[in-house]
Amino acid sequence: MISLKSRIVRFIFYNENSGFAIVKLEDNTTATGVLPKLQKDDIIEFWGEWVEHPKYGKQFKFESYKIEYPTTVNDILKFLSSGAIKGIGEKIAQKIIDKFGEKTFYILDNDVDELGKVKGVGKIKAGLIQLNWKEKKKFIELSLFFQTHGISSSYAIKIQKIFGDDSLDIIKNNPFILVNSVWGIGFKQADEIALKLGMEEHNHQRLKSAVIYILNDAAASGHVFILFPDLNAECMDLLKYELAARDKILLELETENEIVITGERIYLSSLYFSERGIENNIRRLNQIETSSGNSIKNIVKKLHANYSDEQIEAIK
Repeated sequence: MISLKSRIVRFIFYNENSGFAIVKLEDNTTATGVLPKLQKDDIIEFWGEWVEHPKYGKQFKFESYKIEYPTTVNDILKFLSSGAIKGIGEKIAQKIIDKFGEKTFYILDNDVDELGKVKGVGKIKAGLIQLNWKEKKKFIELSLFFQTHGISSSYAIKIQKIFGDDSLDIIKNNPFILVNSVWGIGFKQADEIALKLGMEEHNHQRLKSAVIYILNDAAASGHVFILFPDLNAECMDLLKYELAARDKILLELETENEIVITGERIYLSSLYFSERGIENNIRRLNQIETSSGNSIKNIVKKLHANYSDEQIEAIK
């Protein structure tokens, strides 16, 4: 994969829902991929490859990216003047740079009182500027966090929409929340993050997420439930953890209405109640007086074109 570092000149196209962007960079380069709605003059390092578009020519198609903070006084001025931080226009940006220079980001992080002393800012506006700056930083940190753990930073857009500005803290506290919240991130990816963050191997949240993962995997193969010995074997294989028949992990999941336990059968709650619904409808239909035998034969005759003999017997 090739690395390309450049500055955003403008967005040619941006899809608010998917985050797909076409951006014009310095040196008239065009890059395409999933990005947050960044600002003019943001400095980005992309990783991807050069491709030849049949209509638009040579483009850099990126798979991941890293947003970089500017380091020189001139670049910091461009960054602030671009509208990257709400509340800072070109005139205020110049005043902030004149007062703090290369220490600007430190002031934005740590000293709202000093920021308030800048002419035209004041105490209230300084607080709002610092809040907006910290929100932007949190998004950048979220993107970098995913890149560090081998997950496309494009997920950061979706996750911030779901969990807001506290996304990173929420994920660090429980990486498994990603599995049910974000399409495309599975148990194994979340588990890898959890272990890298220092979560213990037999942490309750990890074990509970593993049980749900095993049940979902069985459902994808057409199984409405899984027998306890099979679930235990899967847990041993996946996590080296042996479940007891009435394990506290299973009891917690049952209390939280995630699963239903009937004898040795372990169901996902949604599938258990779906199956009961079918069962109740069959009982209801059995209580209805049916048509004469001849009518049934005629109906079945019409069905033969679309159903196998075995299916016809089931319909009867």
